[in-house]
Amino acid sequence: MFIQLAFSFCASILLTASAVHAKPEKVTSAPSCPPGEHWVRAHKQSSYTRNGKPVSGSFHSAGCDKNPRAYATWNNRLKSSFPPGWEFKNEKVKSWSDEEKESAIEALSELPEALLINSVEGIYRMKKSLDHSSNPAANHDHQIVLYDAAFSSKQNLSRILAHEFAHQLYRQFYDDEDKGASYAKAADWIPVRMAGADKTILMAKPSREFVENDGEDGPAEDFGNNIEYFLFNPKELKTKTPKIYDWISKRYGDKFKIGKGR
Repeated sequence: MFIQLAFSFCASILLTASAVHAKPEKVTSAPSCPPGEHWVRAHKQSSYTRNGKPVSGSFHSAGCDKNPRAYATWNNRLKSSFPPGWEFKNEKVKSWSDEEKESAIEALSELPEALLINSVEGIYRMKKSLDHSSNPAANHDHQIVLYDAAFSSKQNLSRILAHEFAHQLYRQFYDDEDKGASYAKAADWIPVRMAGADKTILMAKPSREFVENDGEDGPAEDFGNNIEYFLFNPKELKTKTPKIYDWISKRYGDKFKIGKGR
């Protein structure tokens, strides 16, 4: 009897010890959330900018969060793969972190829906631009890429995305010559035929001012800068290029306003 009790006691200890050291069961799927919410794993939220104002970093506990406005459309378009047709073959792909995904969706939710054109098929996460090392973002065809620099606390992610979506919006001008010509006229881009060239190119009037120096590179970059400033620094745009400010106001009007994000 004593031996049997001793054996049972030892077995109990061994089972208890085994349970203590056993690996926790791996969760294969996120807990379900009510309609209009999504599961967010615990993560550290770095400092960032919301509605043009700095927000201090904090720790985000795991739980269900209310879906930001852009969540339904854009959550599945945040890609951790190499963008189709991307010309910089040596750039390195990164996986989206939970923190970055939440930041990107909230940043997109601040932007006007009229700017978030559906032709953008994916927003890709990559390490560093090999074209311009300080670039926070780039775009090609129907893809946008965000680099590490875009997630610096000094950057306004909404503003970066607004600039890249403006490039995508400008591409529509290629199929709408009237709209493209209208913008070129308002922005003082003059068609010029170079000696020996088969077609005309657009050159800015010598007297033209730019909100950013790289706007002189061409009307596409100029347009991206001007839409960005219209949303985030309209006073500067109106002061330097009032005709462009008026063109954007007339073309997009109240559709182009920064929202609250959620």
